[in-house]
Amino acid sequence: MYRVFSRASYVVLAIMIALSTYCALVFIQYSALILAIVRNDTSMLSEKFALLLSVFSSPARNFIEEPTTTLLPLLFGINITLLIFYRQLFKSTSAISTSGGVIGSVIAFFGIGCAACGSLFLTTLSASSVGLVALLPFQGAELGYLGLALLTLSSFLLVRAINKPVVCTI
Repeated sequence: MYRVFSRASYVVLAIMIALSTYCALVFIQYSALILAIVRNDTSMLSEKFALLLSVFSSPARNFIEEPTTTLLPLLFGINITLLIFYRQLFKSTSAISTSGGVIGSVIAFFGIGCAACGSLFLTTLSASSVGLVALLPFQGAELGYLGLALLTLSSFLLVRAINKPVVCTI
């Protein structure tokens, strides 16, 4: 990983991807509140800005209850940056690393936040999925953790592939 993130351009790329992913996740989770703040005609612009800043910083402060909202963007930014580096280095991508990252991102995305928020995304998949989420021991948080585990595995496989010598070691 040092080989990739010793370059400032890849660090900036990972941060930009992580921040944009974090903003998208927070917007999805709190879209009704954010839209209500923006559409409110009685508040001044500075009050709206302070409220929006509060909304976007609350999941980061609430790390214990919502770790997926904070960790998913970080791992996603790292994973995409590693994938871009690998692709530029070898002019190809590993199917295992890519599929693990994509599957992990999708699963973590559907399992973000609380069970209510995550189950809203799962209803787009099927009508019975909300009932299945209720049967899980942590009411759907498992999906976020599974997604984080798959993203971590994908990043590990990419780092291992980047550090593997191009020629045979014999």
